[in-house]
Amino acid sequence: MADQYQVGDRVEYRPIGGENDNVSTSTGEIVEITEANFVVVVTGGGTGIGLMTAQAFANNGARVYIVGRRQEALDQAIKAHGQNLLNGGKFIPIVGDTSHKEGAIKIAQEIASKEKHVNVLINNAGVATKARIDVSKAEDPTSFSEELLRSDENEWSSIYAVNVVGYYLMTAAFLPLLSAATKAVKGYSGCVINIASISGTTYLSQGQPAYNVSKAAVTHLTHIMAGELSRPSFKVRVNAISPGIFPSEMTTKDSGEDQKSHIPAEGFGEKKGVPAGRPGKDDDIAQAVLLLATNTYINGQNGSLHKQQFTPILFADDYGLGWAQIFNGRSGDNILFYRKRKKF
Repeated sequence: MADQYQVGDRVEYRPIGGENDNVSTSTGEIVEITEANFVVVVTGGGTGIGLMTAQAFANNGARVYIVGRRQEALDQAIKAHGQNLLNGGKFIPIVGDTSHKEGAIKIAQEIASKEKHVNVLINNAGVATKARIDVSKAEDPTSFSEELLRSDENEWSSIYAVNVVGYYLMTAAFLPLLSAATKAVKGYSGCVINIASISGTTYLSQGQPAYNVSKAAVTHLTHIMAGELSRPSFKVRVNAISPGIFPSEMTTKDSGEDQKSHIPAEGFGEKKGVPAGRPGKDDDIAQAVLLLATNTYINGQNGSLHKQQFTPILFADDYGLGWAQIFNGRSGDNILFYRKRKKF
C-alpha cells in the first residue's frame, strides 16, 4: 500500500481514534512513510487490557509481540483475534516471565534476534491480591489491626515482582531496541507505556493494599524513568495510563474462548458516576495507547481512564508521528506518516 503514496502528497485523513463518522477529517502532507516497520511489545498480551492494546496496534499494521507466561492463552488470543487483522498487522507470541532479570533479558534477546528496533514497549503484565482483607467490619483498633495484618507479606513481594520490578526490568532490557527506534525514524522517539491503575490513586485500600501500592509505585517509576531515558543519547519517552474498571481476568476472574472478559453496564451511570454509563472498553484503551505511542511531545505523564475521557497535555509545534485513515479515493487505507501538528 505504501507505494500508492509519495512523500509530499497531500491527503485527507482522520486522526487517531477517529473511526466514527462524527469525527471530522483533516488535510495534511505526508513527510515520510514508514509503513510495515512498526514494532510493538505487549506484556500480558494474551488477555484483558494487554490484548486490547495488542489489537489496537496490530490493526494499524504493526508487528505486535504478545508476551505471556501461558502458551495456551497466547495461542487462543491469536486464534480468536490474530487471523483477520487489518493493514498487514501481525501477532507474534513470546512465552516469558517478566518478573525476574533473566526472564526480561531472555525476552529482549529473542526479539532482538528478529527485529532491529522496538517502537513501543507496553508494560502491562500484572497480578492482583488473591484474598482481600475486609476492613469494613473492623469496629475498634484491635480488630482493625488484626484485619490489616491478614494481608500476606509474601504476597506483597510477589505482587511487586510482577507489577513494579517487572516493568523496570523490561524497560531496562529493551532500552537498546527502543533507542534504535528513535534513531531509525526521523522525528520519532521510541516509547514505553506502563499500565498503572486508578487504584494507585485512591485514598482507601479497597481491601487490596499490596496491589494499590504497587500501582502507585508504577506511576512514580514512570516519572523517574521518563527523566532518566530522555537523555540526548537515548531519547526514549516513558508514560503511563491508569485505567478504571475494564473487563479483564483481574476484574472478572475469567475470560471466554475469545480471551475476552465481560462486565455488565448496569449501575455504571448512577451508582459509579461514570458519564458513559458503562465500564471501559477496547476503544478507550486503543485511543489512549495510540496517542501516547505517536505523540512525541508527551513524556512522564500518567493519564487516567476513569469516569472521564483521557486528557493529554498540550501538543507543541513539531513534526509528530501519526496513524491516519487516508480518504483520497482509497477509503480505509491506513498509513504511518509525519504531519505538522497544530498547537492546541
